[in-house]
Amino acid sequence: MSLPYCIVFFLLAFLACSKIYNPTSPPLGETAIGYGTSFGECVGYCKTDLSIDSELATLTVSSWQPKKNPDKSTSERLPDDEWTALLQNVNWEDFKQQPEVIGCPDCVDGGAEWVKLQIGNDEKKVTFEFGKTLDGQENLLQQLRAIHERMRQNI
Repeated sequence: MSLPYCIVFFLLAFLACSKIYNPTSPPLGETAIGYGTSFGECVGYCKTDLSIDSELATLTVSSWQPKKNPDKSTSERLPDDEWTALLQNVNWEDFKQQPEVIGCPDCVDGGAEWVKLQIGNDEKKVTFEFGKTLDGQENLLQQLRAIHERMRQNI
């Protein structure tokens, strides 16, 4: 290969990688993302648990009365671009600084939401009031809610 072709090849490779890489985002293969909701004063399916990794997204709905309402779940493979977009919206350093509980989740049956990130061996879960947001994680939360709602329609 001649020198001009090598330069063009490496330049294109660099530009392609630079569009995907976000220095605050976790590595692609070492991450799991969780999201869920719960309502304490509820009858029926009151808890949801969405777990996502590079291979699969699984949503499980459950009840405070599992004998009456057994768990239901559905799974789907996320398109690679949706998984990559999730990762690009993760700011791990900022997320690690969040308190474990924000506000008063599920007080007066207002409901609770949570986000859990696992990066390699590190894991952090943040629980907050239903319908509120996580500062610095708004785009991630918006994506998780959209995936959650889309999958919930399949249960």
